[in-house]
Amino acid sequence: MILLLDIGNTRIKWAYAGDDHLLHVGDIVHRGHDAERIAEFVEQLPEAPSGVFAANVAGTRLGSAVAQAIDRRFGLPVRFAVTDRERGPVRNGYDDIAQLGVDRWAAIVGAYTHFGSAVCIVDAGTAVTVDLVRDGGQHLGGLIVPGLQLMRSSLEQDTGDIERFSKKSAEQAAASFPGRNTAAAVRQGTMAALVALIDSCVVALQAEAGTQPELVLTGGDASDLLVALHRPAVYKPLLVLEGLKELSD
Repeated sequence: MILLLDIGNTRIKWAYAGDDHLLHVGDIVHRGHDAERIAEFVEQLPEAPSGVFAANVAGTRLGSAVAQAIDRRFGLPVRFAVTDRERGPVRNGYDDIAQLGVDRWAAIVGAYTHFGSAVCIVDAGTAVTVDLVRDGGQHLGGLIVPGLQLMRSSLEQDTGDIERFSKKSAEQAAASFPGRNTAAAVRQGTMAALVALIDSCVVALQAEAGTQPELVLTGGDASDLLVALHRPAVYKPLLVLEGLKELSD
């Protein structure tokens, strides 16, 4: 079986590509840890794969560390995915396809392969990316905004009063809307900003496609967004790995 790796800015996720589904799924947080953590996760992989296929958006240094650890244990090279102009029915909408991150491309291919119809793909990680695909597989483009933690940390770093009051009220931050202290106001405001962005993208895609698109969420903050949204959505935490399975063929 092929070992699939999704090397993101914060986490590394992995799975083995079975015939119909993903097997032996796992993940680690690599941000803030040294190279020993990479070797540790590779040593814990349950079986030797027939090949290794990875999407890496965390930079060449981390990609090299993963490749070296894989080679030491299994004696296999890591094949790194690249963004294509098209794959099956899916056509890349970027003018310069190299500017579309390979994780986004994998998620686009995975989502459209699964649904086979218009789809809005939201990856809520360190950054939040939104990609729109219409019926027939044409990718229309996307949007990139800071993720929830980036938005919140930027407010605390660049606005003194918000940082001061937010720390004082952090323990009392409630889920009610609107917030009644600074920490709650920041939490609710940043979430509301993302919810509004996603809503506007779904409406725009519906107008373009002439049909109600599927809304798919993935990424570390997707489960929180799923609760806050005012419309149906599908949560697919392994979407990038599912797309990598399609790209590895």
